[in-house]
Amino acid sequence: MSVIRQLNSSGVVLSVINLETAPTTLSFGRDQGNDIVLVDPRVSRIHTLIIRRDGRYVISDNNSRNGTWVNDATIREHPLMDGDTFNIGSGRFMYEETDSPPVVIKKKAPVERHPYFENLSNRLIDDLAQTEEFPLVRPRRTGRWIIGVGLIASAGALAMYLWQRYFDLITSLF
Repeated sequence: MSVIRQLNSSGVVLSVINLETAPTTLSFGRDQGNDIVLVDPRVSRIHTLIIRRDGRYVISDNNSRNGTWVNDATIREHPLMDGDTFNIGSGRFMYEETDSPPVVIKKKAPVERHPYFENLSNRLIDDLAQTEEFPLVRPRRTGRWIIGVGLIASAGALAMYLWQRYFDLITSLF
């Protein structure tokens, strides 16, 4: 089984794409017609393709402006090998061949929160998802993955955490 793991800057897995259930040609880019939509100004409309050929996967740059980087080298076309990492804009991915199904374990660190901040990030994301003018939230299409909403959740959680620490500091002074 072949999978692509989306990684954050620390190497933590954010999402997993099972290539066995994906289309023969998997497209990455900014345009909503892509299989993987990346909300990043450095990503071209149709930036990169991953093509299944003879049971193997090949990554191909689609004449993008900023290029596709595999293992820290720009490529035009490259056969993917187990452990290869590739960058598309600020997105970082890793190709993996495994015998077991993909598993993502998300650990949540215990965080003490002021009652005001409970469910604030969920309410914020729900409100943003309902506004059409917010650029990172796009309507989900059947069979499409949208990467970007996780960035909003991460930024919202960080902002809430920092705000709570600021609130705790101010209240401790009085």
